[in-house]
Amino acid sequence: NPGKSQISTYPKLPPGAYVFKVRSSATGDFHNAKVASLEFTISAPFWQKAWFIAISLLVGFLGIIAIMRFRENRLRSAERLKKELINTQLETLKSQVNPHFLFNSFNTLIGIIEDDREVAVDYVENLSDFFRATLEYRDKQLVTVEQELSLINHYFFLQQKRYGDHLILKTDLDQDALKSLIPPLILQVLVENCIKHNIISKDKPLTIDLYTKEQYLFVSNNKQPKPYKKASTGFGLNNIINRYKLLTKEPVIMDNEEANYSVGVPLIKNV
Repeated sequence: NPGKSQISTYPKLPPGAYVFKVRSSATGDFHNAKVASLEFTISAPFWQKAWFIAISLLVGFLGIIAIMRFRENRLRSAERLKKELINTQLETLKSQVNPHFLFNSFNTLIGIIEDDREVAVDYVENLSDFFRATLEYRDKQLVTVEQELSLINHYFFLQQKRYGDHLILKTDLDQDALKSLIPPLILQVLVENCIKHNIISKDKPLTIDLYTKEQYLFVSNNKQPKPYKKASTGFGLNNIINRYKLLTKEPVIMDNEEANYSVGVPLIKNV
């Protein structure tokens, strides 16, 4: 019938093989009408095919493994950092709270008391503040350079009372550097190494410089090594290097020049 549509639509057929059959009649009698057939197949969309499902499952499985390994590596890194921090705390406390250090501190204090009781009070206050700050930092992963510098000032005050004007500390740190972050007790260890390994006298004063250069904080001193070396495991510097490996890709820099020795540690942005 030319007045009727000759198009038939089946929009919701599921994937599979089909045979489309049709009979036609001009009189309306289909008894002897011939059947015309058309075979066709509807393919499943790619996301329903076995290969896609298999790949999806494999990718999902690998993704889960990757997430688990990433989490495991983070936990291991955190554990290693915690261990390094504990080691630093123990080493720093051991290097300070030992008979030699206390002997020098109390010996200096006795001499100050005999000369000036007010200065002796300042000495005791700085000694107390130094140990208090050391204990406060023990549970922290990072501190600001400003906090660490406050600890250095207490430590340097104690040492200068022993060595007098023959020990000099110079700092050249801008506000950006002071607000940056570093692992705690890093500067204290570096400054202590400067004092421990060099001659300090009237003829050979020791100058320690703290300055920044290209996102690094440097601790530098003029080289005047002692004729004899104290027994050292190199723990302090190795510990600093290992701790920074867990925090940043930037390396610790050591520059052993003819006249000066310096160590540079990366500054971490405080965000």
